Amino acid sequence: MLTPHTATFTSASLDLSTPLTLFPPIGASLDTNEGQEEEEEAQITSAREEIRALKLADVASTRNALHLAYTARETGLSTASRLHAQNERLAHADIAIHAAGVQNRIASQQIRTLKKAQRFLPAAENPFTAERRSRLGDEAAVAARRMEREERDALRRARWEEAFRRRVTATVAVPAEDGKPARLVERVEYHFEPDSEDDVFEEEIEGNLDRLAEVGLQLREVAVEMERAAEEGNRRLGGMRERTDGVDDGVVRNRYALGRIH
Repeated sequence: MLTPHTATFTSASLDLSTPLTLFPPIGASLDTNEGQEEEEEAQITSAREEIRALKLADVASTRNALHLAYTARETGLSTASRLHAQNERLAHADIAIHAAGVQNRIASQQIRTLKKAQRFLPAAENPFTAERRSRLGDEAAVAARRMEREERDALRRARWEEAFRRRVTATVAVPAEDGKPARLVERVEYHFEPDSEDDVFEEEIEGNLDRLAEVGLQLREVAVEMERAAEEGNRRLGGMRERTDGVDDGVVRNRYALGRIH
């Protein structure tokens, strides 16, 4: 027959002086949560500062890029204007060279006439000195004409530059954006909380980028115009060089022919 075993606990088997710890203290839990929140807040603050620094750098870089683009555009417009003015002066010079060639041929005919007349009329008057006095009297009129021409060229250059500027602006005119509210909504996804300073930064960055795109198109138009003007100037210079050499040779021949007339 089995005898039931009865467990007997005595005071010696239990250490009543050691408290049983089933749950952590309430104060320790609160301290841990507060520490985690402070760490997260510090990380968020650091991220905000880093983002702000990056946006400030972007604002500065887009401002500098826009300033350089505007400077390049103004320089290009000025250069194109000077090229067109130079081409106009080259055209006038080309006309003058052509006229000089015509006068040189006339002088050659007069020299031949003078040679024939000298054979029969030794006292014949030199036709090249007959109008010298009247030419000297026209110097004041020539100087006034040159000043008038310079003023007219300056006015024409200013008008051309203004017209070209309007044409470039009209070529790259960009309508108002319909997607600006969408941009603002898109930005909110990357914000920790609404921040007017962030909106100001991003508005300026986007505006600068849009203007850079516009100025880029304008620069392309200016570059094309400069290339066209430079090619026209080179073509004129090539033709003028040949005609100038011909006129110079004719002048030398006429001078020697006059020297042989006694």
